[in-house]
Amino acid sequence: MSVADIEDFLRSSYYRIADVKMLYFFTKMTSITVITLLALVVLSFFTRNFWCRYACPYGAMLGILAFFSPSQIKRNPETCINCNRCNQACPYHLPVNKKKLLYSLECSGCMDCIHACPSKNTLGLKILGLKFSLHTQQMGLLIILTFISMVYFSRISGHWKSSISDPEFRMLLRKMDSSEIVHPSVNLKKGT
Repeated sequence: MSVADIEDFLRSSYYRIADVKMLYFFTKMTSITVITLLALVVLSFFTRNFWCRYACPYGAMLGILAFFSPSQIKRNPETCINCNRCNQACPYHLPVNKKKLLYSLECSGCMDCIHACPSKNTLGLKILGLKFSLHTQQMGLLIILTFISMVYFSRISGHWKSSISDPEFRMLLRKMDSSEIVHPSVNLKKGT
């Protein structure tokens, strides 16, 4: 898509009502949606975290970004007692006890491996080369504070101010299922 096409899409009625269409994806499910969701549930019984590990686009993006992350799980092989508890604790079954530095698209940085390790100073979180010993609760609090700060500054700066008024939104809701509100790519294919 060109920049002009993206700008047209962001100004389109379809984009303005897209969040409601996403809600309808789950509240007005088709048989294909139900079958797909059931298949994912069944696959999760046979492969742990199937959706997160193999099918989630958000998880894939986070995995790719993890390669550029300033934080990593580091293992000290000299103090490691090879008890295998880190591997058992890892929700993604990564070979934590085999690596000195854990680089994996699947690692979400949950730190379960660090907390499972009985040997002091063997596994740790390194951020920008500095070793930190953060507990899960501390990391969770840090993430929550970062999220709240980002929301706060986004609201102050006007980035979360909707450009659509309440009356316009209500009008679009009434017309949502009509042929007036279609994905812009449909119009591009028709040559309009």
